[in-house]
Amino acid sequence: MTAENAAPGPAHPRLVASGPAGERTGTVVSVRLGVVHVVGEAGPVRASLGADLLARIAQDPSAAPRRGDRVLMRTWADGPVTVEEVLRRVP
Repeated sequence: MTAENAAPGPAHPRLVASGPAGERTGTVVSVRLGVVHVVGEAGPVRASLGADLLARIAQDPSAAPRRGDRVLMRTWADGPVTVEEVLRRVP
């Protein structure tokens, strides 16, 4: 079978399984070496920084989450949690 006559099928299972599974909010309790520790309704979570937030931080380092900030987290179907946005900044 060649690529030309292969029937279109579903996306690769790994790619489908790695889509977003849900979003929630929490409060940052610490940030260390790119890992953000957040406490939300479900308890403590270790999260990395999402791609869009990393791009904003590259342009403006003050956009990085810091202790006390309220953040939006995304939980991915394959397990990881990422911080996607700072919702409310601590003064």
